[in-house]
Amino acid sequence: MAFLTPIKYKRELEKVLYPTNSFIVKGKSDDNSGMVKTIQYPLSSAIGDPAEGSPSLPLSIQNTEHDEAEYTTKQIYVKPELVKNEDEMLTNYNIFTDIRDQQGISLMTKMHDVAANAWGNDDTDRIRLTTGLDATGGTARYRATTLQGSASGNRFRIGKEDLLWVNRTMKKDNDQGGQVYAVITPDMYEDLMLIEDFMSYEKTGQTAKLVDGLVGRIFGIEFMVRWNATYGSIGLHYTQAKAKKDNGTANIAANDGAAALFFKSRAVRYAKAPLGTSINRNAPGYLGGTILEAWTRFGGTISRADEVGVVTLVEGKKA
Repeated sequence: MAFLTPIKYKRELEKVLYPTNSFIVKGKSDDNSGMVKTIQYPLSSAIGDPAEGSPSLPLSIQNTEHDEAEYTTKQIYVKPELVKNEDEMLTNYNIFTDIRDQQGISLMTKMHDVAANAWGNDDTDRIRLTTGLDATGGTARYRATTLQGSASGNRFRIGKEDLLWVNRTMKKDNDQGGQVYAVITPDMYEDLMLIEDFMSYEKTGQTAKLVDGLVGRIFGIEFMVRWNATYGSIGLHYTQAKAKKDNGTANIAANDGAAALFFKSRAVRYAKAPLGTSINRNAPGYLGGTILEAWTRFGGTISRADEVGVVTLVEGKKA
């Protein structure tokens, strides 16, 4: 029988990583083929304003300096998987695919958490607390908080007014191009379903959204749903003062709110290293079992220091 090799297992594991419906792959990719910790990328300065008419020659030259920025990648790994009987795994494809998928999902979950937190805004002018309002002066909708570890309490839903702010802000960022994507929780998805202007057949003339339960695009924004049950968010949350918190280490406080992330495809970037795998057979102390390991490096950042092309909605706390 042909035994499983690290190269074969790597190829199989890579099949389940970075699917096309992953929000990570919607950003701009930086090469990290060398498994390096620090990623450097060019940061262009502002281009001069265009002019018109027939100027005197020679034209004055603007010296455009290209600076460099950098961000770090983190080692991402899964806990080693013990296979007590490798022959049984190799002859039963269901056992093999189950182990492969479990390790793949574990790696993807952590990478998405890292990306969500790295792409979340720090500039408070680009962060808005949700209001639950579909019109100024209307009735605000709210629901229970979804954050794990947060004290019981209600948070305002995403309202039409909140999405109009997102749309307006993004359109003013016209110098940072690309498709606009949104990453929201299942509860935020429900918020959108409750906005009558987006869902009502009488207003839209479309039945597909009602039949399929889909939101799809609103204001040209393509919505994607993600859920990390450990955090109760997409992997991104803030204080009510709009301070971003480190999901990996910071405790979720009573008043914190889960966040929805909106970004243009060229406004964020990421770097992923080649996948590493190890197969350790007859490991001492494991009764001849086989230990499977997998790891990589991953990191991300917002492309520009002014955070143009990215905005965040944070669940506002209802008093």
